[in-house]
Amino acid sequence: MMKRQQLTWGVALLAAVAGVAWWLRPAPHDVDVVVVTRGLLRVTIDEPGVTRLPDHAELSTPSSGRLEDIQFDVGDTVRAGQVVATLHPAPLDGRALDEARALVRGAAAAREEADALLRQGETALQEAQRERARVARLAEAGAVAPRALEDAQTVESSQARAVEAARARRRAAAEAERRAEIAARTGPGAGVVTLRSPITGTVLRRFQDHDRVLPAGTPVFEIGDPSRLEVVLEVLSREAVALQPGLPVRYTLPGGDTATGRVHLVEPAAFTKLSALGIAEQRVRVVTRPAGALPGVGDAFELPAAIVTWEGQDVVAVPAGVLVPVGERWGVYLVRGGRAQRQEVSVGHRGSRALEVTAGLSPGDTVILLPDERIADGVRVRPAR
Repeated sequence: MMKRQQLTWGVALLAAVAGVAWWLRPAPHDVDVVVVTRGLLRVTIDEPGVTRLPDHAELSTPSSGRLEDIQFDVGDTVRAGQVVATLHPAPLDGRALDEARALVRGAAAAREEADALLRQGETALQEAQRERARVARLAEAGAVAPRALEDAQTVESSQARAVEAARARRRAAAEAERRAEIAARTGPGAGVVTLRSPITGTVLRRFQDHDRVLPAGTPVFEIGDPSRLEVVLEVLSREAVALQPGLPVRYTLPGGDTATGRVHLVEPAAFTKLSALGIAEQRVRVVTRPAGALPGVGDAFELPAAIVTWEGQDVVAVPAGVLVPVGERWGVYLVRGGRAQRQEVSVGHRGSRALEVTAGLSPGDTVILLPDERIADGVRVRPAR
């Protein structure tokens, strides 16, 4: 009887101790979690870009005189060769006439330079066309990878657009030469001088608002072609080494829509720029070209852009904030049975917000997001979301 009572009291005491221990045990830590999935992962270089028009022309008065009222306004479309303004020139004295003739010689030299650049561009385009044809034959025979043909086609397309730009510069130089010649012929009894647009495009800026007398060289219009818009990014030099023409680009338009494009040029020279924190950084300008029109975007607009350096369609990806150091490797904390379980992982490509896990995780696993110093292997946790 005594032994039975002692056993009963012993069991009761153990139960009481276990109850107190259970009641005093630490509460589980609330943690944010994410579920591992498979899907698309892009590795990008994200920078704010600035739009620009490589083909634009500024029209100015070739001589002093009275400018008639201008009929065109900002946003109007003009054609190449169309008269956009009329000037009644003032007579030139001997000194002004000599200066005007000197401007004619300078304009002629600029036009000759534009001719030479155009011939150089046309030669480069012919070479790119021959190279693209050669690579196409090799691709058909299976001697080169399909990417080689894509690169050759991209180079050919870039050279073709460079030739178009050189032709536009040549037209602008020829128009400047024509205006200089008109100014040099200005004298008593001279007629009106017409200012013609050297390119087809849109009036970007109008510098004069009404009929007035202007000195020679006064800007009147700036005209550009919005369909030739480029977006220029300033990329850290250590990231620019991995870039090449043809890489895809994604732009975030006003309102949240997206548009696509390609890298056109990675400039060969870097420059020093101070960051927002005052740190000197070496940056490289990367010129990109949209695949189509950018609605609501004009010249000198800021436009967020992301250059895609790698893309995977079926990737085990997790947010970058789940990683914790495990010696010289990386790991994550899984949630299993209400406890944190540390798991080593192998990391592949890294995106700006997510990264690829090549080993250690499977779709459907639940991992802790942004684990702090309270989280350790075996600690009780409670997912918050």
